[in-house]
Amino acid sequence: GTDEAGRDLLARLLAGGRVSLLVGFASAALGGVLGVPLGLLAGYKGGKWEYWIMRACDTFQSFPSILLVLAMVTLLGPSVWNIILVIGGLGWASVARLVYSGTLSAKKAEYVEASRALGATDREILFRTILPNVVAPVWASLPLKVVRAILSESSLSFLGVGLRTPQASWGSLIQYAVSLPVLAGRPWVWVPPAACMLLTVFCLQGVGDG
Repeated sequence: GTDEAGRDLLARLLAGGRVSLLVGFASAALGGVLGVPLGLLAGYKGGKWEYWIMRACDTFQSFPSILLVLAMVTLLGPSVWNIILVIGGLGWASVARLVYSGTLSAKKAEYVEASRALGATDREILFRTILPNVVAPVWASLPLKVVRAILSESSLSFLGVGLRTPQASWGSLIQYAVSLPVLAGRPWVWVPPAACMLLTVFCLQGVGDG
């Protein structure tokens, strides 16, 4: 069917899925790109690096994430790339903590001492020796970060501060359900995007568990 403006709902569902998946995967990738090197530095270097990076993690994780995302998106504007920057930029702290804890134990291992004895530089030790041995929890957490990013974007769109019409996402399509006549009398408007989102979330959680 169509919405009240005569736009095809199936076309908007497909286009909205592309936007929601882009936000999810790009935000998770940005969080990983920021969090992995910072976690490596904090765990390997120690001292001031460890103190300031971990205090930054504490600061980012001490606020409710949805409030920070709401505030930042309101300031920057509701575009796809701004939402990706905000969600990914605020999501690096959990990745950094995972890598930090693994690096603390890995840097004392004998294979790191062997690399150092063979003349490897700190950069080579970090990215060639330690990183492959601490990155497994990050790979497991990335699908869950994609899920959180998709849900965050959907929450923003549902609250009316996310993507604006005519651009579609699953969250903006579900926003039509706030109207009681649509919620009760036109379920084909909001049930398909909700079902797509739930199916995607369950699939990604299965990937993360695997």
